[in-house]
Amino acid sequence: MVIELTEEEINILEAVKHTLQLESIQETANYLIHLQLKQLKENLVVVDNHDNQMPSL
Repeated sequence: MVIELTEEEINILEAVKHTLQLESIQETANYLIHLQLKQLKENLVVVDNHDNQMPSL
């Protein structure tokens, strides 16, 4: 079966394909950011500083 498409239909399909690719890239980026934030939270050290002063180095 052969489906003939107009130039406009081809352009629409290309735009949809491009949008889906961008959404996939964005989902991947969001997931990687989520993992990075999770790692940062695990590495976070809470310092109990009642004086509200900068800790000495």
